[in-house]
Order: sequence, then structure tokens, then C-alpha cells
Amino acid sequence: MWDALIALFKELMTVYPDQYFHLGGDETTFWMDTCWENNAKIKEFMGYWGLNSTTQLEQWYFDQLFMHLGLRDMPKKKFIVWQEVVDMGIKLPDGIIAHIWTGNRSEQLADVTKKGHMALLSECW
Repeated sequence: MWDALIALFKELMTVYPDQYFHLGGDETTFWMDTCWENNAKIKEFMGYWGLNSTTQLEQWYFDQLFMHLGLRDMPKKKFIVWQEVVDMGIKLPDGIIAHIWTGNRSEQLADVTKKGHMALLSECW
């Protein structure tokens, strides 16, 4: 799985050589949606890896993603994630930018920057 995903990301980074690259991570509101907790395959996967919560699952995903992307190999890339990743308390490498798009934007910006991340603000359409 990681081979395909990383190959896709690296291909996209070649096709779109911009300095910034968005990795997603939005709409992960586990307290509102029990879909992941009720999926037998996801529960089996979590059990295999010793993960006890969907927040741990998301942390595992981003840890693996950043490891496989080899951030040290791409020092000129700046990676962006949606604000929900930070909202869920996911620990991120230094230099990751949080894309703020919903909620009280002033509070979100203050929270993200207090945690040491840069922020990108999208205003409501």
C-alpha cells in the first residue's frame, strides 16, 4: 500500500513542482462519526498494530506517511494538512503548515500557531 501511495505523491510532486504540497487529513471528526470504530476491517487493522483509538490510528497514518515521504529527502517541500489534523492532537513534524478553513478562524489561528505551526487561512466562500 505505501509503495503505491508514496509513488503517487512523488509523481504528483514531479508533475506539480510547487514548493507547497497538501496532504489532506480533513473531516476526521471521530467524536461525531463512529464509522471507523464500527468497521470490522478497521478494528482488525487497529488490533494488529496495537492501536486503541481512531486518534491513534490517524497518528499512525501520519507517522507512516511522513516516514515514507522522507521529509529529509525533500527539504524544499512544505507540507500542508487540514486544521482537523491539528485539532485532533496529531503530533506533526516541524514545519508542517495547518490549513485553517472552518470554525472561529481567529481562535483556530491562535491555537495552531501556539502549537508551533505555521498556518494558511482560507476565508469562507
